[in-house]
Amino acid sequence: MTAGLQVWNGSHALQIDGENSHVILLRKGSAIGTALPNSVSSPSPAYSYVNISLNPGELLALNCPNGGRTCIAGNYRGQMQVHIEGAPGVEVDYWVFGPYKPSGIRYGMEIYDDNGTMIYDSGRLPLRVVKTITGSGTFTAAAPGRRCALICRQQNVSFQVLNYAVTQNRVNCILYFTAGFANIDSNGSVTISDEQYTADIQSNLDPNSLPDWWRLGGWNSNLDNSYVVVDVTDY
Repeated sequence: MTAGLQVWNGSHALQIDGENSHVILLRKGSAIGTALPNSVSSPSPAYSYVNISLNPGELLALNCPNGGRTCIAGNYRGQMQVHIEGAPGVEVDYWVFGPYKPSGIRYGMEIYDDNGTMIYDSGRLPLRVVKTITGSGTFTAAAPGRRCALICRQQNVSFQVLNYAVTQNRVNCILYFTAGFANIDSNGSVTISDEQYTADIQSNLDPNSLPDWWRLGGWNSNLDNSYVVVDVTDY
């Protein structure tokens, strides 16, 4: 925009302007993990999962207060399944952000675009972007003492097929699943790594129904793990 209101945060991310509809906090909550079937328990820790309702166009930010890392397993019928590094009972906190909806309050600031449509009011909490992190390792992302969460932009995923054998035109094998896991701690440090965390025995499969990568030993998305760090302090 060439003129009008712009509000930038301390991380140099544009928070509010007078031209675009804004991304706001819609809801938040906590979920408790259930045992993930076929998870590898040694030498890696046990793994759990939760399902979180997520509508099209919404963004899911995650933080595990116990330090466990998470990965996104996929969305099925409006339920985003999150896999968690931790035994059953592990807690994950989440924040769901999405397109602006008026809060309905009758005081504070309201912002309208050129068409007279309300695009922000001070009864809503905006998405506060701190930075984007890409790769694997440990990164400094936020100031200590701030509560932050991670939105997954993309993650590396791979499958490894072992002991592939065809007997009487049926396939038997072991399928290992690896994905990028991440979390951010109370000191603003982000840890990201690929973890092989499930081993699923596959049996009596039709070889003609399987992609070529089963026979060739596996598949890899070849994507870098990438996350948006958002500040949810006092949210």
